[in-house]
Amino acid sequence: MREGIVRSGEKQRLQPGRWDALALPCRPDLAPCESPKNSLRNGCGSEFYVFDSERIIDWSELDNPDRELVERAREASARAYAPYSLFAVGAAIRSRSGSVYTGANLENASSGLTICAEAAALAAANAAGDFAVEAIAIVGFSFADTAGASRVVVPCGSCRQLISEAASLTRSDVRILCCSGELSDIVEATISQLLPSPFGPDNLGLPHQWPRLQEKLQARVKELIDLRLRKGQVPR
Repeated sequence: MREGIVRSGEKQRLQPGRWDALALPCRPDLAPCESPKNSLRNGCGSEFYVFDSERIIDWSELDNPDRELVERAREASARAYAPYSLFAVGAAIRSRSGSVYTGANLENASSGLTICAEAAALAAANAAGDFAVEAIAIVGFSFADTAGASRVVVPCGSCRQLISEAASLTRSDVRILCCSGELSDIVEATISQLLPSPFGPDNLGLPHQWPRLQEKLQARVKELIDLRLRKGQVPR
């Protein structure tokens, strides 16, 4: 066991500003973990080692809203379309309004077209016009390998980028609950810990532009609807 890796059954609190394990993929020169609970896995199937800086929490530490969020994510995993990876992921997003939106991974024979569960859940919240994301829970497991259900699943890099931009819209730090399929281990983090230096609107010189542009978009859609009504093109 390498120094810094959490040993079986050992639970460490997160040290501010540190999220070592979830930023580093497995290295082939490191010895394998003694227990599957000592490694994490993202939706793309890559493993991550758990170092002593993560905050691993028990189910008993979650309040009722967080428990519901995690359970909704696990329920969503049953709707995954994953014939290629045999790895199901469910995600559940809670907005500031308290509403929950879910998604599951949607794979494709052309692998680049695969949609992650987190992306699907974000799209569902956005489509509902309720994109002020407060928290997200992620549950994933290999349904071809029973041992795979004990590993904690974390967002892949592209999903972290999507979550980060959603967080920037409300200038908040979205909480993320990364769970194993068994819910025996849950890792709590914020998006700024998972992605400390994101690429975002600020990099393009467009900080906080979307609210104004969104108002313009909504006004234009209303104009188009009114125009159709004036022409008598009312849908039956």
